[in-house]
Amino acid sequence: MHKFFSTILNFILFISLAIFISVFIFVARMPDEPSALFTSTFPIIQFLIGIFAIFVSIKVTKKAYQLFLSVLFMILGIFQFLLVNNFVSYSLGQLWPCICFFSGISLIISGYWKYKKVMLAYLIPSFTIIVMGIWFFLFSLKIIKQPISFVVSSFGPVFIVLLVVLLIGFFYLQKKYKELVILEEDDEDGLDFADY
Repeated sequence: MHKFFSTILNFILFISLAIFISVFIFVARMPDEPSALFTSTFPIIQFLIGIFAIFVSIKVTKKAYQLFLSVLFMILGIFQFLLVNNFVSYSLGQLWPCICFFSGISLIISGYWKYKKVMLAYLIPSFTIIVMGIWFFLFSLKIIKQPISFVVSSFGPVFIVLLVVLLIGFFYLQKKYKELVILEEDDEDGLDFADY
């Protein structure tokens, strides 16, 4: 029965992802046209799906990855509603890095819910995603005037080296301090897709 609810919730989350992508594409392709009825209604539906999925993932399936997606889709529903109804004065082309912020916040929430404390295994990727969002904002808001393609081609290798050093440092840190990361004996099956 538990597996049945988990499969249903995965399907619901897939529908929420499809709603987000469809509204995102519509807004990106027609930014100056007035919002169609479905672009105003779909974000509300996505928000309600997110709330329902949060409830099911906490009370029934108890899987961290489902809670992560549920919180993310709920926040994205609010974000899209504000965007398509012109409650914010910026366009999607300027605000798309918010998705990085929302992903980082959702990851912290799901990790905290699972372990009842802030875990480094969740905090480091969350922080990395949020920093990437800040970095992308510098370009989308034209604070940095250079095209992002020039910066990526110039500083991309440096970024990759720093990322590798960070991951190696994190690997040795978690070997020394096991309580900072997910332990192997943990019964979390949220990332185990063998059951499906």
